[in-house]
Amino acid sequence: MLLLIITAMLLGACGGSGTGSTWFNLPSVPVKIQADGSAKVFGFGLGPVLTADQVSQLQAANIQQLNIRVGHNGVHPYANGEDLPYLTWDDASFATVQEILPKVPNLANAGTISTGLTWARRIGLGAALNLPVGAGQTALDIPKWKGETTFTPETPAATTIGPFDVSGLAIDSSGSISLDGMPLSQLESALGMSFGVSVPTDLLSTLSAIGAQTISIATNPNGIGLGMNGKPLPGLAYDSASLGRTMALVEPFVSDPALVAQIKDLLPKLPGADVRIVAALNGPAAGKTALGKLPFTLNEQGQLGLYGFNLLTLLPPAMVGQLQEANLQQLDVKVMGVDQILLAANGVTLPTVALNDATVPAVSQLVGSLAGWQPTLISTIVDLLKDTGVSASLNLPVTAGAEAVAVGDPFADGIQAPNLGDFAPPVLHMNVAFDKSNKLKSVGPLTGQDLGVAVDLPASLTSMLTQVGANQVQAVNTPGQFALLLNQESAVALQYDVDSLVEVLRLLAPFMKGTLMEDPGINGLIQQQILPLVPGSDVNFNLMLNQ
Repeated sequence: MLLLIITAMLLGACGGSGTGSTWFNLPSVPVKIQADGSAKVFGFGLGPVLTADQVSQLQAANIQQLNIRVGHNGVHPYANGEDLPYLTWDDASFATVQEILPKVPNLANAGTISTGLTWARRIGLGAALNLPVGAGQTALDIPKWKGETTFTPETPAATTIGPFDVSGLAIDSSGSISLDGMPLSQLESALGMSFGVSVPTDLLSTLSAIGAQTISIATNPNGIGLGMNGKPLPGLAYDSASLGRTMALVEPFVSDPALVAQIKDLLPKLPGADVRIVAALNGPAAGKTALGKLPFTLNEQGQLGLYGFNLLTLLPPAMVGQLQEANLQQLDVKVMGVDQILLAANGVTLPTVALNDATVPAVSQLVGSLAGWQPTLISTIVDLLKDTGVSASLNLPVTAGAEAVAVGDPFADGIQAPNLGDFAPPVLHMNVAFDKSNKLKSVGPLTGQDLGVAVDLPASLTSMLTQVGANQVQAVNTPGQFALLLNQESAVALQYDVDSLVEVLRLLAPFMKGTLMEDPGINGLIQQQILPLVPGSDVNFNLMLNQ
């Protein structure tokens, strides 16, 4: 390659490179690759340039010629004469490269490389790796390279990934990553797993040496653009045709069949991707994270997936089966803020959840104890998502024999105001106190002695309330809203109506087998007589401890 660059410099004339194309193109140097990976050029041996395994992989993909061309618009690989995604540059991004090269630590001959790349843009250079035809394959009639090509401009019919703006990334001097001020290590601890993601310190040193303060990545219909400090860098260019050819080459180079399937699922979606990522180095994040709707999937093994990639195991398979038995096909969540979390199942509105920043740790502890989750998992997720305005759907497999549910706007119906008709609102006001020994002290004006019963507060409930420091728990229902208060401060509130309660009961049915709810008479009584009165009821239940 160095000989080619020197030859180009000798043949070229002085002048700029802004004409939009090379001045002329030298033929690709023919490199004959042997089965062991060694190479010959015009009969002269060059030694190994590939491993034998790499040759075998290329043969398995039936690549008989790999032509690499360097020109005005970038570095283009051609497999059997056909375009693949390529490294693209223009005058602005090339100028950024020229600015960076002299600053790269331990880069010998930076000036020579810079000059050589400049001339490579003026005079097209290339090397054609000719590989031995694989066993059982026929030699191809590969067309001759006729000039530098470019992608076919495309306009996707719809957004396939995103829109995502992840501008809240920050990387400190140790390589640790944070998102919107939350260290990734905190999320790893909450999930009880490691993402295995950090930035090597030697890479950080290099980025620091070249003056990088921010690194950005942004997709467009025809590629992935890179940037540094707001200046463009060379990026990746493609169109649907070149991505399609890449899909055909994936399998021989990736041994994991699941990963092959995921890559093949992802590649056709790239032209419709709308993703922007900005990482700040050794400083505050460049912006905030704003996520569009995240289309999660949950398979029958309980694995949570996103855009074809399995992220983690969320639920045990048995619980997934129960959700399928309830015919839950799509669960939608929209976080408007910590005080407004919208939920819907199969397009039917569920109760809206409102949390209180001050009591999120206590609620996390309670829910974690009940559900068997790490309390920090809940509080960490709330902290991460409360300011992003994120929305997500969780899609489950449709069970055999079930009809797929078509979901439009899952939150179109909203929560309806309670309507009791001619019925008066049910009223229940009650104070219940337990002493410091967790024994019943009073119910309203009646003492435990008056009642003639000895009741102990369940140990499990006592333990949970002690962990969160709650000496008073209130359950308050006002028209259309239920609130749970800890020490007279709202912990969680639900806005609901009759339809949302009916849907909750339907989803819970598989989990209530063996209870009275399986009795059709009792179930009918609750749904037809009791539930319609609940949203309009007046309830204030006050549980006091350590009295």
